[in-house]
Amino acid sequence: MPNNEAASLPPTPAMAEPDTAPALPAEVPVLDSSAWREYRGQPGKATHNSNHLAVIADQAGVLRRCFVKLAPDPTLPTLLCEALGWVLAGHSGLRRADFAAIVLIDKERLAKSQELTAACLAAPGDLIPAWCSSAIPGQTVNANLKTEKKPGTQFHIDYKTFLNAADSRKIAAFDLWTGLQDRNLGNVIRHASGGYASIDHETLLHDILWGHSPFQPRNLTAWAAKDLEPKKFKAFKSDMARASAGHADALAKAESTLNALLSALLPHAGKRADALGFLRQRSQRGWLAKEIGVLDMGPKEDKP
Repeated sequence: MPNNEAASLPPTPAMAEPDTAPALPAEVPVLDSSAWREYRGQPGKATHNSNHLAVIADQAGVLRRCFVKLAPDPTLPTLLCEALGWVLAGHSGLRRADFAAIVLIDKERLAKSQELTAACLAAPGDLIPAWCSSAIPGQTVNANLKTEKKPGTQFHIDYKTFLNAADSRKIAAFDLWTGLQDRNLGNVIRHASGGYASIDHETLLHDILWGHSPFQPRNLTAWAAKDLEPKKFKAFKSDMARASAGHADALAKAESTLNALLSALLPHAGKRADALGFLRQRSQRGWLAKEIGVLDMGPKEDKP
C-alpha cells in the first residue's frame, strides 16, 4: 500500500520545500510512486500532456483504472487547475470521476512502457508529478466522429442529444463561471448509467493562471448558439442561468479545500487572491444571466 504520509511533491518553483509546504487536503491526496502499479497504454494518439492509462492504488490500496496526465513542467498550473476543477465540479453537482489524486511517477519505470517527451526528460529529479483520475464508464461525445469507416451520422445524433440534455447546460454554466478555456467534446463523457460527466479541467481560470497558452478557446455556449434553433438556444441559456444559482453555495462549501490547494500549489499570493476573487465575483446572483443576456432564473423565493 502506498506510503501517503511520506509522499510529497518534488521541490519545484511551483511549490515550497516539502518540509515547509502546506499539506494538500485529504480530498486531493498525493500518492507516492508505489501507487503507480501497471501501465495500460495511451488513449488514442499521444498528446502534448503525455496522457496514459494505468492501474493506480488509492490511499486504501484499492486498485483503480485511471487516466494519468503527466505534469513535468513546474511553471505550468496543470496540477492546480485539474485539482480545482475536480473539487468544484463535485460541489456543483456535476458528474465527475469517482477518485482523483496527484501521483508521483518514476521516470525510469515509465520509460520502459512509453517514450518520454522532452519535457519529461528535462523535469528535475527522478519523479514526475501527474494528475490521475479514475476512468468513467461510458464514451466521449466525440467517440463517433467521422472516419473512413464511419460516416459520422451517429456523432451528429450523439452531439445533438448532448446539447439538448440538462447536463450540457450545467457544464456550460460551470465553464463560464470558472473561466475554463478549452471545453471540447473529447472531455465530456456520456455516462454508462445516464447523463454526462465533465473531465479535463486543465484550462480552468485560464486568464489568471495561464495567460498566453496553446489552448484554443472552445465552449459549449458558442456551439449551442451555432447548432441549436433560436428557441432551443434561448432555453439552453435560461437553463444555464438556473444552474448558476448554485455556484455561490458550491464555492462556499469548497473554499477551504480551494485555499489549501492554492496555498500548496501556487506560490504567488496575488494570483491566489485573484483566483478566488474571480470565482467569487462570477458566482454572485445574476452574474451569469447578465453575461449571456437572459433574465435571472434563480428560485423565486430568492428574489427580493
